[in-house]
Amino acid sequence: MGLRLKNLTITILLPWISVCVGSVEYITGRVNETVLLPCHFDSRNSNIKELVITWQLPETNRVVHSFYEELDHPEYQAEEYKGRTQLFLSECIRGNATLQIMSLILADSGEYICFVHTDDRNDRQTHLVNLNVTEPDNNEVDSEAKSTTSLYVTLLLVTPFVLGLIICFRMKQKKKHLVMANTSKMTSCMCYNSPGMDMLWWIQNTA
Repeated sequence: MGLRLKNLTITILLPWISVCVGSVEYITGRVNETVLLPCHFDSRNSNIKELVITWQLPETNRVVHSFYEELDHPEYQAEEYKGRTQLFLSECIRGNATLQIMSLILADSGEYICFVHTDDRNDRQTHLVNLNVTEPDNNEVDSEAKSTTSLYVTLLLVTPFVLGLIICFRMKQKKKHLVMANTSKMTSCMCYNSPGMDMLWWIQNTA
């Protein structure tokens, strides 16, 4: 999902407010995978009805995810993140505003800042995360390709064999039924034409 590397203490300046961020978490993800951007806050005075969570890109102020009035608000979300982000609402009231980003692309690399407002309007908490998105390792790609190729080859080799077994089984079953049917007919004919049956018929008709 993601890899935390280390913490740094920095201060950043946004156009509308000066924010002192105690630490930066470094997260690594891979293209097409899912990553979690952590954000934890003091939830002692939090009220889900008043809770406001905003994830933004500090360099451009673009909104990555917006939550308030107990709802997500994709109408304020940057186009490139629509349908790819998610908060865990059941965890928000517990002080966890971690953001999930799915189907990562290289352009997702960069800094993300999490703003949390609780029911106290003066209580504004922030958390900064640096995300680095990388391409999958060539060795892993080659390994997956080899595994897929091996699977296809196995299916191509095994499928005709399995079909052959099924056909042979059905032919044997059909042959067995034919033999049983022919045996039954022969037994019926022998019983009908046996001397004992002729004698019984003569006794019954001459008595």
